[in-house]
Amino acid sequence: MLEVRLIGTFDIRCDGKSVTLSSRSAQSLFSYLILTAGVTYRREKLAGLFWPDIAEEKARAYLRQSLWVIRKALISKSKSDFLITSEINISFNPSGEYWLDVNVLKMLNKSSSIDELMDALNIYQGDLLPSFYDDWITHEREHLQLVFEQQIERLLELLASAKRWQDILEWTERWISQAVL
Repeated sequence: MLEVRLIGTFDIRCDGKSVTLSSRSAQSLFSYLILTAGVTYRREKLAGLFWPDIAEEKARAYLRQSLWVIRKALISKSKSDFLITSEINISFNPSGEYWLDVNVLKMLNKSSSIDELMDALNIYQGDLLPSFYDDWITHEREHLQLVFEQQIERLLELLASAKRWQDILEWTERWISQAVL
């Protein structure tokens, strides 16, 4: 089982063992692919997105290198192939056995209970990929922050209805501390 944490950190574990991606570009590419699991990208689009200021052929070479780093790290820890690649396309396999912290937050809905909301919101320990500055991450970071804020508002409403005043105080303080970061 692949476990990936991108909120407040960058951490990959496979069956409890740490997986290290040795280059920042591989980490960023892996994050992008897992966040959009199931979406198929053309290689030239990814090369242009991650290396926009480099000639296409060199950008594609960097893409191949980053994919090699990801595959090598994952295959050394798991028999599953989490990447689906061809000469033209690349995607993260959505049917692979994996857990992504971001998905827990995004899967909350109006029928989620107080306990489900608390469990999911406890995952939010800071910004998405805090030390990454790629353009695509800014949009994803802002979107996830909005999801967090909407769900914490909902949690506070449910707690108020249940007259759980101490929990309201704790979660309000948590919300404020996240907004200050």
